[in-house]
Amino acid sequence: TWENELTFDAYQQVVLHQYEEILVTHGNAVSLDVPEDIFILKKYIKKNYARDISLEELAALVHKNKSYVSAYFKKHTGTSFKAFQTDFRMKEAKNLLLNTNKRIYEIADETGYIGTHHFNKVFSNYYGKSPTQFREQS
Repeated sequence: TWENELTFDAYQQVVLHQYEEILVTHGNAVSLDVPEDIFILKKYIKKNYARDISLEELAALVHKNKSYVSAYFKKHTGTSFKAFQTDFRMKEAKNLLLNTNKRIYEIADETGYIGTHHFNKVFSNYYGKSPTQFREQS
């Protein structure tokens, strides 16, 4: 089974990541290794993922300048805030495709995309198939 294939360190990282996600989702800014500002930023991005968030907005949230926040976020998450937002949007879109009967344009709108063309392009690049194909094959 997959549990036997994971090394202790890999398993620990999986558990810590899940723990962090639970804390971020439920608003708790306590973590073992992640600075509070990162929790604040992640929580804000997840709460507001469906709208266009600017780096200036995030910087104001933690009372820092945008260049610092950009580098700080990337250092502590391994990704830019826009990539983090896109990742979250794509996971939400996948969930909506699998668990609802909503139309593609509704899912695009709900996940922050204006129109289906850009949404289809981002989704296809992310998952390797269009939203329609993804839904049909799942």
